[in-house]
Amino acid sequence: MHVRCIIAILWLGLLGLIAPIRADHIVGGHIEIQTVNNKAGNIKVVLKLYFDALNAQNSTPNEFEKVVIFRKRDNAFVRGLLCYKTKQVPFEYSNEYCSTLNRLKVLEITYEASFEEDPSAFSDAMGYYATHDRCCRNDNITNIKNSRLAGILYRTDFPAMMRNGKPFINSSPSFNVLSGEYICLKDPFKFNFNGVDIDGDSLSYQFMTPMQGASNANYTDMTSQGVFTPVSWQSGYNENNAIPGNPPLTIDPVRGTLSVKANQIGLYVYAVVISEYRNKRKIRTNW
Repeated sequence: MHVRCIIAILWLGLLGLIAPIRADHIVGGHIEIQTVNNKAGNIKVVLKLYFDALNAQNSTPNEFEKVVIFRKRDNAFVRGLLCYKTKQVPFEYSNEYCSTLNRLKVLEITYEASFEEDPSAFSDAMGYYATHDRCCRNDNITNIKNSRLAGILYRTDFPAMMRNGKPFINSSPSFNVLSGEYICLKDPFKFNFNGVDIDGDSLSYQFMTPMQGASNANYTDMTSQGVFTPVSWQSGYNENNAIPGNPPLTIDPVRGTLSVKANQIGLYVYAVVISEYRNKRKIRTNW
């Protein structure tokens, strides 16, 4: 049996593929912002990165990673956080032939940091956002230009911790440990990564153009840059045609289910933005 596999580590973040500065062994990730003990201002930041343990120049994940918080109104730096590694677990693959053939061993690495702040320090009505920004992607990515020079950016927006003079309690969606999946050529494929919201807020899902951040091989200080640019697509690709096929990669806006019947082998990057609503009002965006 000959199975041709399109490598696509599926997650709401960017498929990118690290050396000490470069990030070519990071194949996905996201940031969660959690309110602890139902107390506004008592915050845990969780960064999850998906690490290619076989193809990394340095096979040991970093012991800590940096997350930076900015204010949305003016993209001003608010604070930097060192998130320390708390857990790592391996992906399991439903298609063992593909994972063996391509020698892929991916780990889910969890980094965490906590802080407690007077909610009034995060009271700007336009809200805030947390980012993790690093260089660079794998140079074999099929669907974006100059991928080796494009940084990887993960971002989660969060609302003001005060609303109408009262503390506002909110946590971002959380996700179970993901399984590793391959999309195989001309085979119908579906994958569900819908989040769970502990506040009972409703979620919607859509594609967006991945962002490349501010980092490059010579620039690693993330504290002074809160304005980020999108990657440039190769000709014929866009946020709604990130993996070509019949049909191309699509997402259910309510359930968060990805579907594709791919017709071209490649290594693809895509991004999903998750919007969070309470009483029909958008309060958060995760991407």
